Amino acid sequence: MLVKDTSTALNDNLYKVYLYSHGGLGAEFFPKIEPASAMSPSNMAKLKGYKADLLKFNVHVEAILEKVGGAYFIRDTQIKA
Repeated sequence: MLVKDTSTALNDNLYKVYLYSHGGLGAEFFPKIEPASAMSPSNMAKLKGYKADLLKFNVHVEAILEKVGGAYFIRDTQIKA
């Protein structure tokens, strides 16, 4: 995902953030998706709903990120629509 925060709100800079479910990282970002059956029709419908929420205007994601090497990984998060 490409994201902005308060420090980049007034310029063109973005952060690249990776969402991995490995090792429990970001497990709560899409809380109702089971990794083993992520491509099932019911999970695809849930993912489309999450995508719609993320693309709305003025949606905030509170996230704790961990920088590993040159990348940021989501540790804990909450979407506020």
